[in-house]
Amino acid sequence: MADVNPPQQAAAKLANFANLPPPAQGAAITQQMQQNQQQMQQMHEYNSIARLENSNIRKTDDFMTALRDHTTNANITDFPATPAQLSDISGLVLDQV
Repeated sequence: MADVNPPQQAAAKLANFANLPPPAQGAAITQQMQQNQQQMQQMHEYNSIARLENSNIRKTDDFMTALRDHTTNANITDFPATPAQLSDISGLVLDQV
């Protein structure tokens, strides 16, 4: 049977704790992650409602609700104002829509 040295094992395990953030910092990280998750959920809900509203538009000159960028939670730049403008978009704006 291998020779086990409990004090050395304990010291090795305690050394691993150096990699953990201090409790206050860990709490701050957890809080920031929760805020980010809540913001992403709100943005997702906003875009879902905007898509629903936009799907009910019947005239090409009715105004559409802009979608929000998933990285900034700001309205997508150059989002088409009306369905008539949809055929004019391309490139990065098209990718975001």
